[in-house]
Amino acid sequence: MTEILRKATDDEPRATLADLNRLRAETAHSIEAIRAEVAQGRPHSDLTLGLVALALVLGGTAGGFALGRLFAPAVPIVNVAPAAPTVTVQPAPPVINVQPQVMVGDSPDSSATVAPPAPTVLAPVTETPAVPDTTAAGIDLSFWKVTLPVNGQGVLSGEGDAMEVTELDGFSLPPYFVVDDTSVTFMAPTNSARTGGSNYPRSELREMDGRGDEYEWTVEEGGHLEATLRVNELPTTSDGASGRIVIGQIHGPNDELCRLYFDNGRLYFFDDKAGEDEEETQFILTALDGSEPAIALGDEFSYAIDVDQDNLVVTATYKGVTYRAVDPISAFWPGKPVYFKAGAYVQVGMEGSEAGTVGTGEGSVTFSALSRPSH
Repeated sequence: MTEILRKATDDEPRATLADLNRLRAETAHSIEAIRAEVAQGRPHSDLTLGLVALALVLGGTAGGFALGRLFAPAVPIVNVAPAAPTVTVQPAPPVINVQPQVMVGDSPDSSATVAPPAPTVLAPVTETPAVPDTTAAGIDLSFWKVTLPVNGQGVLSGEGDAMEVTELDGFSLPPYFVVDDTSVTFMAPTNSARTGGSNYPRSELREMDGRGDEYEWTVEEGGHLEATLRVNELPTTSDGASGRIVIGQIHGPNDELCRLYFDNGRLYFFDDKAGEDEEETQFILTALDGSEPAIALGDEFSYAIDVDQDNLVVTATYKGVTYRAVDPISAFWPGKPVYFKAGAYVQVGMEGSEAGTVGTGEGSVTFSALSRPSH
C-alpha cells in the first residue's frame, strides 16, 4: 500500500487505475481493522498513516483528486472514529446531581441516585403524643378522678348525691376544687353532699388508670404514693374542738387498709382489718425518740405510703424530722382489690345528720405535689 501511495503522490500521476483499485481495497481493509482497535481503546500507528495518506490524496494533484474521489465513500469512517457518542456522555449530569448526598451523610457512590437525600433529611419526626394539660406543679391529674362536695347541680345538698368528675383536663370548681400552676386545693364544708356510703363530706381524688377507668391492685403487687401538702382549715365539732381530716387512703371493697388522719397537728392511720383478729387498729406516726409531730395549720409537710404483701409503712417529714408507723399485713388483705385516694375527706358531718361527729365549718387542704401511684 505504501508503494501505491508513493505513486499516487508523485508530481507525475503514474498510478494506474488498477493500482488505485488495489489501494482502495487495502485501505478499506486497514481502516476497518483500525476502527476495531480504536473501539477497544488501542490506538494504531496505521491510523496516522491512513490519515496522512488521505490528506495527501485530497491534496490537489490530478492523481490526488482521482484518489480522493475513489476514497470519498470512506470519508464517513473518519466521523465514526472519534466515538462521538462516548464524548457526549462524559459530562454525566446524574453523577453531578448526586454530590449533595455527601452533604447529608449518604454514601458518595453515584448509584445512590435511586435514593435521593431529600426523603431522608425531611422525613417527619415521630413525636410522643402530648399529655393532657392536667399537671399542677407536681400533680398529674390524668391518673385521678375527683369526688366533690356538691351534687350534679353544684348544690351543697347535704345528701348522698356527691358529684364525680373523671375528666380533669382544665377542670376547676372553686372553692371546692381549685387547680393552679403551683397546687391543687380541696375544700369541703360540713353541710356538703356526700357519697352514698358515708356520712362525711369530701373533696377527694380517686386513683385511675390514665385512660379514664378506675384502677385497682393488690398488696401482692404493692403500691407507693407520695404527697407534699399543707392543711389550711379544720371544721369545728359541736363541742368546740377542731375536727379531723383524712388526707390519704388505701381503700378496699368495703374497708380501708389505710386512712391517714391529720388531727390537730398529729398524724396517724387506721387499718380496718389489722392483726390476727382483723380489727380496726390505730397506728401513730412517731420519730425515733417516740415523739409525735405538731404540725401547725398552713405549714407544709410530706407523707409517703408504701405497702407490699408483708407490711404497710407510712412515713411523714416535717421540719426535717421523719415520723413513721408500720402495720404488718393481716391475712385479710392479700388478693383484695385496693386503690389510693388523696385530698380532704372531712370527718365532721352536718348537724342533725347520722354522722358520729357533727359540727360546722369546713376542711381545706392544699397539695403542692402528689406522685402518680406506682405498683
